[in-house]
Amino acid sequence: MDELRSCLGSGDATGALRQVHTIKGASANVGGEALRAVALETEKAGKAGGPSAVSARMSELESEFARLQEAMRDFADRRSRDHDLDQEISA
Repeated sequence: MDELRSCLGSGDATGALRQVHTIKGASANVGGEALRAVALETEKAGKAGGPSAVSARMSELESEFARLQEAMRDFADRRSRDHDLDQEISA
């Protein structure tokens, strides 16, 4: 997200589209369907309307990115607690 903001700030349309594409792929790889969908729509809008179209969707991208981060943290915390419980049971 930082790199995307940087590209938008410097007017680098190609870089911004590349970053949105990267976000789309990375979110798909980890099961972040909502972020992937927003990134896909942002990518399409950016191709049609340039950096301003990407900028117009930044708050939605950032919101979905934050939701995915939180979900991943929750998952990691649950896995850690499950592992700790397994260790206690095995002891």
